[in-house]
Amino acid sequence: MLKNALMVSSTLALLNAGVIETEPSSSSLIVYNSNIALVHEKNSLKLNSDDSSIIYPNVATSIINESVNVKLPSGIKLLSQQYRYDKISYNKMLEANIGKRVFYKSDGKYLSAKLLASSPELIQLESGKIITLPKDETISFDNIPTNLILSPSLVWNVKTNDNIDSNIELDYLINNITWSSNYILNLDDSSASLRGWITIDNRSSKQFKNIKLSVIAGELNRVREAAPTYRNYKAVMMADSAVAQHAVEGYHMYEVPFKTTLLANEKTQIQNIDLKDFKVTREYKASLASPLVVNKKTTHDVSQYVTTQELSLPIPAGVIRAYSSYKDEAVFLGENRVKHTPKNEKLSLKLGNNFDLKVDENLVELYDENNYKHVSIEYIVKNSSDSNKSVELQIPFVTNKFNSVTSKESVVIKNGGIVTFNVEVGSNSSKDFIVNYRAKIKK
Repeated sequence: MLKNALMVSSTLALLNAGVIETEPSSSSLIVYNSNIALVHEKNSLKLNSDDSSIIYPNVATSIINESVNVKLPSGIKLLSQQYRYDKISYNKMLEANIGKRVFYKSDGKYLSAKLLASSPELIQLESGKIITLPKDETISFDNIPTNLILSPSLVWNVKTNDNIDSNIELDYLINNITWSSNYILNLDDSSASLRGWITIDNRSSKQFKNIKLSVIAGELNRVREAAPTYRNYKAVMMADSAVAQHAVEGYHMYEVPFKTTLLANEKTQIQNIDLKDFKVTREYKASLASPLVVNKKTTHDVSQYVTTQELSLPIPAGVIRAYSSYKDEAVFLGENRVKHTPKNEKLSLKLGNNFDLKVDENLVELYDENNYKHVSIEYIVKNSSDSNKSVELQIPFVTNKFNSVTSKESVVIKNGGIVTFNVEVGSNSSKDFIVNYRAKIKK
């Protein structure tokens, strides 16, 4: 038996408890992106016929007690379950040492006595005299009582008629551990590369050594979610990982192909996506006001997007940061959050507003006639860059048998209520056109 297990077993034996190794023989961890993870552990168990409990040490303090699923060897009857964690304090040490030998200080020397009560501290001297400890004095101890459980533990009260030397399996859910995806998109003129990282943030208080690690992407249904507790952390980055992904019951599981150690209060990053040389296009879009509310000239910004070709891998939700280069130096272009994206789908990333593109909208005419409102809006697309641009104008206006849009520019209706114009504008120039809207007046 391992040395550290022997140290624990000597303590547990005094508690009439079965002996569990301090470290499992094998373990795995599946982390979901909803502040929850599933721990699976296998461990050895030695249980005598007169033992009345099993103490399973080193579980996470954020354990969800109701989720514990333990598989005990045959011949053991499980009666009840407790979660125990006795954080050391002076008062707990006093309570645990009542009736036992302790030490007090007298004339600069430590003398032994029996502790009779804890509040106030009442001790019996070796002479038999009983005294109350002065308020400015404290009791000292020579060991930690065996009835204190100093690591977060599960305690199972059991009954068996046999001596058992076998294995135990345990599954339980924990809170305060999360994973997220972060991506770096490197852009060239018409192609790009995408590198993705899985980031595990372990705030569960438990240290996971040499575990098989997987993460699952997808929206898991939860009855209740606990908020994570944050502390300081250090980041560890691991590369060359070739993380495998599989579809599992409507989710996507990413399996790390090597054993991993996750320290408490630490972030660990593992590369899971490395796509190279796929095509991208630049797009420019301006979101304008409904023509029914325009009453003055207004200038709008034009957002710039990068849209990829259909990607061969599913992309878990996360933050993408885009970079380009100028004279061999990196330029940060912007960042955005993307949703879970299945494989063979495109990604569209908004980078920010284009400095050289603006759109003006101006009310030209407004009047009511025969229960209809007639509105004419002038749009002016300005391009101050040295290259031609195609700008998509997006205007909220529902068209139907009563409402209509007419213009010399080609119009496309998207999503049942967005009027769009794709306007080609030459370098260092502008283009203007008028759109006529007719809308039924509601009575």
